Amino acid sequence: MKQANTSPLKNRIRLIIFIGLILRVAMALRFNAMNESYFGYDESVYYSLAQNMASNGPFAYTLSGAPLILQSYKVWYLSEPLFHHPPLYTWLLYLWQQLFGSSILVSRIPNILIGLATIYIVYLIGSRLSEETGLIAAFLIAISALNIQQSGLILTDNLLAMLTAAFILFTIQLSEGKSSALILCGLTLGLAVWTKYFGLLVFVFILSYTFFKKISIRQAQAVLAVAAVISVPWFIWNLRVYGLPIPIETWKALAPWYNVNVPFYAYLLFLPLIAPFTLLTYINIGRLRRDPLKTGLALVFITYLAFFSIPQGKEIRFILPALTPAAILAADYIGNVQGQLKKHILLIYAVVTLFVSLVFIRGSYFYYLPLWYFHKVYPFLAP
Repeated sequence: MKQANTSPLKNRIRLIIFIGLILRVAMALRFNAMNESYFGYDESVYYSLAQNMASNGPFAYTLSGAPLILQSYKVWYLSEPLFHHPPLYTWLLYLWQQLFGSSILVSRIPNILIGLATIYIVYLIGSRLSEETGLIAAFLIAISALNIQQSGLILTDNLLAMLTAAFILFTIQLSEGKSSALILCGLTLGLAVWTKYFGLLVFVFILSYTFFKKISIRQAQAVLAVAAVISVPWFIWNLRVYGLPIPIETWKALAPWYNVNVPFYAYLLFLPLIAPFTLLTYINIGRLRRDPLKTGLALVFITYLAFFSIPQGKEIRFILPALTPAAILAADYIGNVQGQLKKHILLIYAVVTLFVSLVFIRGSYFYYLPLWYFHKVYPFLAP
């Protein structure tokens, strides 16, 4: 009886992952078809860093004295003795290239696989609320334009989204009493920091579980301790190179580059254009009750939204880790709708989200959030 019930669920999640695979491969092929003339600058940076590691060893995390491949100019910060972002993604890319080759298309494959893993992790998190919620959430992430886009690029953000989602899952398992979950929580949090500094923001999720006394303060402190042990070597590396645990002068010099004239509420306003299901996320946040999982998801979503709304430098991809909790909260809202209306809402959001994704796949490569840039994706927004 149990097998009869679980088999259709397994088939559904496999179908969702397959849909996600098709869309992500299409995105990678689309970017590859643009050829070298439209190879993103940041993609060139990570690709070139991995190539420099291939020539000089895995700790050659710099482009000082090394070429920036497929670009006609190299900005000053690439000649610093140590690149200012943590190196986990570049190490992964370097290892992949050593095993499978270093062509641009082959170098896009790790992010495709990472994107598929994220879909499954989202399903596992959402299924803690209900199987239906897990399946809907996984489907929303599978067809999400930004998730698809970042799965086709040679960039770090997709890895960060997967690690933050994994941290959420392991925190839930820690509250359920799984013995290895504490180490896994600390490990994924530490690896998130090794990917990007603001991976640490996902720690707010565990605060919900400590508030509702599902996880003790001592356990939360232990998770932080494990994460610190894992991430400290990166800060020591910076200390030896720059004399500071973080290259503050580099970040100060970079800050003006990211300033764009958009209001602080830009993410809040434009996010539904990127991920239409976030409209339901906004609604569901206003209806939350005393539930540690939903509250924690809302905390993560709001924290990332607020954190990137403060500075003027706004790139669409920065918000990617927020889409995991957003999709689950949106799926929870849909799952709680009664009768035929549930199917209608899901169908509408599936069609609209797929439309947005197809526009992204057909559109050109872009990062920035300003309205005047959005007209490249949405012509009706042209001034």
